[in-house]
Amino acid sequence: MANSKQTRSRGADKEKLFEKILDTGKDLYVKEGSVGMRALARKLGMSQANLYNYVESKRELWIAIRSSAQKELRKRMADLSRQKFENFTTFCLGVAQSFLEFASEDFPRFSIWEFIPPPPLVVDKITKIPKEIGPFERNYNPSSLINRGIILFSRKAKEFNVNLENPERFYFYLYGVAVGAAQAENELKLSQVMFKKKVVDPIFEPFAISPDTLSPETFRSYVLEEIKLKVEREVNR
Repeated sequence: MANSKQTRSRGADKEKLFEKILDTGKDLYVKEGSVGMRALARKLGMSQANLYNYVESKRELWIAIRSSAQKELRKRMADLSRQKFENFTTFCLGVAQSFLEFASEDFPRFSIWEFIPPPPLVVDKITKIPKEIGPFERNYNPSSLINRGIILFSRKAKEFNVNLENPERFYFYLYGVAVGAAQAENELKLSQVMFKKKVVDPIFEPFAISPDTLSPETFRSYVLEEIKLKVEREVNR
């Protein structure tokens, strides 16, 4: 029994360390745009050899982080698909709210999902065949979440007897608004931190807005209200 407990404990410790590796990697990607495995190991206080036991390369690290984002987005999309909405407008607002929450909960993860491209695949210079592919990449299954989103929007429009002239264009409009709003909301959060500290971080644009003037919460409310008006115009065409 003691051996079984020790095994479970070691497994839990490895899982915690793996999550710490992903969290630290996300932060480095966002701050520096790339991650060196040596720098990551140094930041974590572990040997580079031990780090390779968890992720074999910076590309594998990127894919592991993206897989985490994909899992969360799939869950959110499934929840939205099952949820009961009063009408098409409330459905669209529910999607936008869920997406903004996803971005707000873990903005570095969101940044890797939306903005930061993967490290290039290493290929043989002569054969042009990819060199050894790591386990995360071998098991990664692109989810086509945008295509799924378009299908979900089309299905919900039909359910509520809404005739969308161009479902793809409508979905991409809302998607673009939500991505931009998520980025702006995060900048407002950074601005609030700088405003309270009365210090402007030189790596960011030098602005610090008082929360009394504009907060992330009031900005999100404004965005959702504008989305509501846009959807209602689309529905009433």
